[in-house]
Amino acid sequence: MKKALRRVKEEGPDIVLTDVALPGMSGVETSRVIRRTHTGGGRIPVVLMSGGGVTDGDLLDAQTES
Repeated sequence: MKKALRRVKEEGPDIVLTDVALPGMSGVETSRVIRRTHTGGGRIPVVLMSGGGVTDGDLLDAQTES
């Protein structure tokens, strides 16, 4: 995940796609790190995806924690 975060910082992509359930750092936490550390112009949209096991309520709970 550190490599991906470094690339976001260095390259400033137009959008980030990530899974919600990642080993080591969740996609929700990843999006928080991107929001805190990205200093480029504007905000990078982060799209969280899931193969299952995550409900809308889980995502809403995670969103309100940030």
